[in-house]
Amino acid sequence: MEMVYANRMTMQTIKSSTQDQNPPTSPGDQHSDSGVVKDTMAKRSTLSETVNQLQTNYSSLKAERDELLTNYSSLKAERDELLTNYSSLKAERDELLRQLGSKVEICEDLFALQIFISMFHNFWIGLTDSNEEGTWKWVNGTTLTT
Repeated sequence: MEMVYANRMTMQTIKSSTQDQNPPTSPGDQHSDSGVVKDTMAKRSTLSETVNQLQTNYSSLKAERDELLTNYSSLKAERDELLTNYSSLKAERDELLRQLGSKVEICEDLFALQIFISMFHNFWIGLTDSNEEGTWKWVNGTTLTT
């Protein structure tokens, strides 16, 4: 068995004097790493497009979030105003009823209603057909069932 020893300089000399076994067939193939470079460039381009799309999506979502927060703040302010108005109306109603010597009672069962009927003779039970003649509804909007 014969041992071959060579140093770097010897290998470069031999390589430069030896004809390439697979000569380049096109200008892009002149470098052995050109395929890797092309793949890397393509991946970089794809990643850049993805990053741009993600940034666009992020900006859109951020704008949508800001709009929703603004709408939420407006709705919250509206709700607070309605609650204030409701409280005020309730206080006005209670004062008017007090001035008239009246009271609002809610009877949630038949027994309470029977006691109420036996004690008072002149009262309104909270039914109305003011929206549609003949269709009786309770003041909370539910239809009367018999």
